[in-house]
Amino acid sequence: KITSPTGVNLNSVQVLSKTTIFIAGEDDHVLISTDGNSFTVSKTGEKSGWKDVHFIHPDTGVVGGHPTRMCYTTNGGKSWITPAEWPASKSGIDAIHFYTNKIGYAIGGFRLLETLDGGRIWTDRGTSNTQSDFENFGDLHYMTTNRVFMTKSDGLYFSTNSLDWTNKLLKCSKGKFHFVNDLGLYAGATSDGLKGKAMFTSDNGVTWTSFSDVPSGNIFQDGRVFNSTNLLLVGDAGVIYKRK
Repeated sequence: KITSPTGVNLNSVQVLSKTTIFIAGEDDHVLISTDGNSFTVSKTGEKSGWKDVHFIHPDTGVVGGHPTRMCYTTNGGKSWITPAEWPASKSGIDAIHFYTNKIGYAIGGFRLLETLDGGRIWTDRGTSNTQSDFENFGDLHYMTTNRVFMTKSDGLYFSTNSLDWTNKLLKCSKGKFHFVNDLGLYAGATSDGLKGKAMFTSDNGVTWTSFSDVPSGNIFQDGRVFNSTNLLLVGDAGVIYKRK
């Protein structure tokens, strides 16, 4: 367990290198590490709970959440910019994923948004509030444009076109996942939402195995996989776990 500078729920983590880590959480908390072990708190100035974070490089990144939809920084979190109104997404952003450094997707408020310029301008992909698939999101991940994973409150879903989803493999509750080549980590909760749950895959998300030695007292919100033995989990009450 790593010492955390806060007790608020931590919802998302991104690792750029062994020393550079960003974590987004409730009550306008963005945690930044430059040594891989200790964290400082950066605040955007918005009264928002941040659900997801994505940095293209150590200086440039975005956070998305509720009620403020998104903020971005160009100086590594020293200051943050809140853009003007985002298209058709009044209820906030639940998940962000960048397929490349320029092409990214954000999901929330019954909308799937797309950016082609690294997160400055977003356009609506044309979804509507009649689509029940587009609610209660946990995470969104593009392996390729026709191999997309999403978590919701009732499990893990899979899509080949970003719009139509089929129930896939996992009994879980929201949470997020991260892939490196064929390796993947799910960090979330049991299907009843009462205990933390972490699972690992080594075959590109086809089969998953639960970790039996991960403490389940805190609900996990996100994780990162570096290799088969080096993993990172963040979650409720400021908890941070690192596996070596």
